Amino acid sequence: MLLPTHIATGYILSEVFIDNYNLLQTDKLLITTLTLAGSLAPDIDGLFGLQIKDHHKTVFHTPIFWSLLIFIMGFIGFSIKNLLIVIFIIAFGIGVFFHLFLDWFSGRSAGIRIFYPFSKKQYSLFPLKPEKGNVPIFPNKKNIKKYREFIRYYLKNKFLVITETLIILIAIFIWIWTL
Repeated sequence: MLLPTHIATGYILSEVFIDNYNLLQTDKLLITTLTLAGSLAPDIDGLFGLQIKDHHKTVFHTPIFWSLLIFIMGFIGFSIKNLLIVIFIIAFGIGVFFHLFLDWFSGRSAGIRIFYPFSKKQYSLFPLKPEKGNVPIFPNKKNIKKYREFIRYYLKNKFLVITETLIILIAIFIWIWTL
C-alpha cells in the first residue's frame, strides 16, 4: 500500500479501537497517535535508502519481529499492572499488523516474509515482479522517471486503486463525522 493508505488505515483503526473503550480525551489522542505510529512503523526501513523491491526484506516487515517486540512491551505493561499501557501497546500492535496485512494484500514488487526466519520467501496476494520495484523509495530528480514508471505499474491494478481510494475516503468520512 502507499503511504496515504497506511495513514488512513491507522486512523480508521484508531477510531474503531477508541469506540470500544471509555477513555479520557488525552488517552484517545494517544491511542490515535500510537495506532498511526504502528501503521507506519514497519516502513522505518525506508529510511535506510533501500529500493522499493528490497525494503520488505528487512526484519521490520516480519511478523515475528513485531510479535516479539509487542509481547515484551505487553509483558512490561502487565508486570507494572498498568492496563492503560497495555491498551496503548495493543493500539500500536493493531496498526503494525494491519500494515503488514496491507503490504501482503497490495504487494506488487515486494511481499512480506511471513515465516521469517524459517523462510525468506516473500508472500503477496498478487504475483510479485521485483524488477518493477528497482527504484529508491523516495523520489528525487535523478530517479523521478523510474519512480513514475513504478507508480504507473502499481496503478495498473484497478482493484488496488479502488481499494486504496475507498480506504482513504472512509477515513475522510470518519474524520468529518467525528468533528
